[in-house]
Amino acid sequence: MNKNTAGFQKILRDPMLFITIILVIFSLFVFIVLPLYEVLKQSLVDLDGNFTLKAYIGAFKSSSNVQAIKNTLLLGTITGILSTIVGYIFAYAETYIKMPGKKIFNLIALLPMISPPFAISLSIIYLFGSRGLITYSLLGLRDFNIYGLPGLILVQTLSFFPMAYLILSGVLRTIDPSMEEASQNLGGSRWDTFSKVTFYGNSRDDNCLFNS
Repeated sequence: MNKNTAGFQKILRDPMLFITIILVIFSLFVFIVLPLYEVLKQSLVDLDGNFTLKAYIGAFKSSSNVQAIKNTLLLGTITGILSTIVGYIFAYAETYIKMPGKKIFNLIALLPMISPPFAISLSIIYLFGSRGLITYSLLGLRDFNIYGLPGLILVQTLSFFPMAYLILSGVLRTIDPSMEEASQNLGGSRWDTFSKVTFYGNSRDDNCLFNS
């Protein structure tokens, strides 16, 4: 008897588990799969019931849609780069720098992940909006506009950098400290050690040490 058969028999022996699984599958089909299928079907059928791709062709011919796609790709690229940079800085500080209050530092870095999705947007508006606490009250800026690409970049960077922070902090913890010590013993400066050993992770290539 293989593991799959044993697992299936275990589910059958537990009626509540079996019913829960059936309800979850049914809910996914009714509320996700079926609506997506209906939307897809309507987009591929014209008023006469014939198969057509005119809706998709027309959508990609629209200049506003093409511009929206370009803006989305631009926003995603900039956000991804900035989130990775900020996440790496947080991960490096949490892993290598001795400082008090590391638990609070870690909590602050993870706070955007557990907060409601709209909380960061509202915070940015209240702080940097046209009547924001920082822009209007403290700095006296009357025509400052946070809406648009810069505001979206700021909000999404704050929202997504914790993911990069979690991944990169795990990677940095796996780096063997002896490799960094070997780099410094071979004459590498702190920048060479950081850029050629720490930045590239726990590389198996010994050339990163000798080239430093």
